[in-house]
This record gives sequence, structure tokens and C-alpha cells, in this order.
Amino acid sequence: MNLAMPVESIRKVLFHPVTEMLLWLQFAAAITIFTYYATAQVHIPAGNTDFVLHLVGNFLLFLSARLAFLKFKGHWFVLAFALIYGSAMEASQYFLPARYFDPQDLLANWLGVFAGLSLALLIEFAVRKWIAKQAALGSD
Repeated sequence: MNLAMPVESIRKVLFHPVTEMLLWLQFAAAITIFTYYATAQVHIPAGNTDFVLHLVGNFLLFLSARLAFLKFKGHWFVLAFALIYGSAMEASQYFLPARYFDPQDLLANWLGVFAGLSLALLIEFAVRKWIAKQAALGSD
């Protein structure tokens, strides 16, 4: 079995111009949606649901950014971007009349980002392990 073929096929799909455009479009949509909801002049009730929404939203933000920057930047760039962006969105609420800054929301944002990083690193580890296994099988 030729290992280069499946890996190269995956690379061709991921870095095809159409795929890259779709990944950037989903990232632009995610940033637009997250910014809108973070700064919308509506009151969102606090509580467990709010914490979960912040956590899940920033988890998805990290994954969205990771896919968009896959070809250009590593995990650590995306981590810095997502932490700064999530923090800025929460901090901006201090200046909005119908919103307020909440340290628990900031914590949820950061936990979501780190959960996204953890999943991305786990996937990368699994893919590298699969490639190594395929290479070992191919050399037999």
C-alpha cells in the first residue's frame, strides 16, 4: 500500500482552492455571527445556559479559526487569536448599555478555546499516529 497516496489525497482536498475558499467563508460567517451576538443590544439571561453558550461558542470559534488558518498558521497562533478575540468581545460588553462584562463569561470563553485546542491537538496526534502506522505497514 502506498502511504503517500492517501495522505496526498487528503492534502489535495484540504488545500484545494475551493476548499480553502469555503473554509475562509465559514470563518468569516463565524466571526460575523459571534460578533453580532456578543455585541447585540439584547439582554441574555445569566446562568448555566449562558456559561455553556460561551464555552461552546468559543470552542467552535477555535475550530473554525483552526480550519481557516490550517495552511498558514499553527495551533499557537489560533490559540492567541481566539483568546484575544473572545476576551475583546467580552470586554466590549462593558461599554454596551444592555450588556455587562462578566468574569464567568470570560472564563467560559477561555475554557471553550482550550477545549478546542485540546480537540485539535488530539486529532493531529491521531492523524500522525495513523500515518506512522500506515508507514510501518507499508514498509513490511
